[in-house]
Amino acid sequence: VRTADGERTERLGARSSYHYQLEAFAERVRGGRPLPLGADDALETMRVIDACYAAAGLPPRPRTAL
Repeated sequence: VRTADGERTERLGARSSYHYQLEAFAERVRGGRPLPLGADDALETMRVIDACYAAAGLPPRPRTAL
């Protein structure tokens, strides 16, 4: 990372990002606390992913029935 104050190297964890997500979810469930994000956030994330597919010229992901 280069900034006006200098340069530094940051190291991220070696685990998959899914591991961190699952860990955070399990902590919330065990503690009985609500999740910080809801269904609206999930829908917006799906819209962003769909837009990325479209921008890359890829077909939309197949839909599944709920």
